[in-house]
Amino acid sequence: LMCGFMDQFGCSRICCLSSIKNAILIKVRYPETEVHLIFREILTQYQRDLKKAKSLGINLIRYTPEQLPNIQVGEIIVLDQLTGAEQTVPYDLLVIASPLIPHEGSKTIAGLLKIKTDNQGFLIESQIKLRPGEYIPDGIFVAGAAHWPVNISEAIFQGYSAASRAAQFLARGNLPWEHITASLDEALCRGCGQ
Repeated sequence: LMCGFMDQFGCSRICCLSSIKNAILIKVRYPETEVHLIFREILTQYQRDLKKAKSLGINLIRYTPEQLPNIQVGEIIVLDQLTGAEQTVPYDLLVIASPLIPHEGSKTIAGLLKIKTDNQGFLIESQIKLRPGEYIPDGIFVAGAAHWPVNISEAIFQGYSAASRAAQFLARGNLPWEHITASLDEALCRGCGQ
């Protein structure tokens, strides 16, 4: 049984793909296995995969946030939003697709690099619609799951994009350098020489 729950972090964008892929792999390898995919929402880009899952006999059950599935030992009671019927789904194995959350150190790194984070701790862009992939501090290029939950193909694309921008940045030759200078407040100085 694959169960993709969305929580306070919202959509992880990769749970759907992983759950559908694993459900299909199980059903293809073990056709006699009864596989149920219980989900709240599935991104439209995975509709082709959902059709394949359904054609293999995988039972698709959509629930609503108002009526969460009731997980009990050996069975799940869930109200199917599509049919309006309550279903009791027995299970031997329950697999929960948990959302991707940022690394616990991402806020620390963001603070050191002076990059903003969203409510979950992912690094956010200053003007995502105007300049995707760019941050105000020159020379900082973020890609992959540090940015937000992405699948492998998106992470590879973002990596290529970041590498391209880094190459353009380095091709400038001289990089701007902000000189740091100390100042002395003579009223507070004790004359220790340090």
